[in-house]
Amino acid sequence: MAAFCVRPAAAVPGQTLSQFVAWAKTRPLLAGIDRRRNELSGFPAFSVDTSDHGISWRFYATSDGATIRRETLAVGDPGKAPGSAAILHEGSGYGYAFFASLYGPMVAHDFLGAKQIAAIVDPTNKTVTRFYTGKRFGYSTSGSIVVETHAAFDIDMAQAQKCARSPQDCSE
Repeated sequence: MAAFCVRPAAAVPGQTLSQFVAWAKTRPLLAGIDRRRNELSGFPAFSVDTSDHGISWRFYATSDGATIRRETLAVGDPGKAPGSAAILHEGSGYGYAFFASLYGPMVAHDFLGAKQIAAIVDPTNKTVTRFYTGKRFGYSTSGSIVVETHAAFDIDMAQAQKCARSPQDCSE
């Protein structure tokens, strides 16, 4: 008789939609996640905006129709809105602890080891977004964190650079 070890699904950008759904079901932090259509692309997306014990968080995952390309996590300090607990690259603070709890040690370590390659200031609101490349994923932070495939990361960083140079060429 053979014994099989089943590894838990690790939903990270690049995984299939079914792998993502299986992973989300194992994460208490994502209880109540809802499948919807992304307004811009029309592809499947997943969203949860919730709170517990005064702590709020927002999670949003987008796909290309077959795989997850990008996930965004915003965490709130107790009694504050999502995004108020910054997810810091140096691994400190409540926001980072929440991120590491959701994604686990492999992704958390990839983020900690990621190299910052850009800090882009949005000229319309002066928000600074920092872009990091890890071995597994690209990350961007500006209160919340975006975890994405390298291909999606390259597109997002190019768009941020374009908008910083010519805000009039960007739309909401």
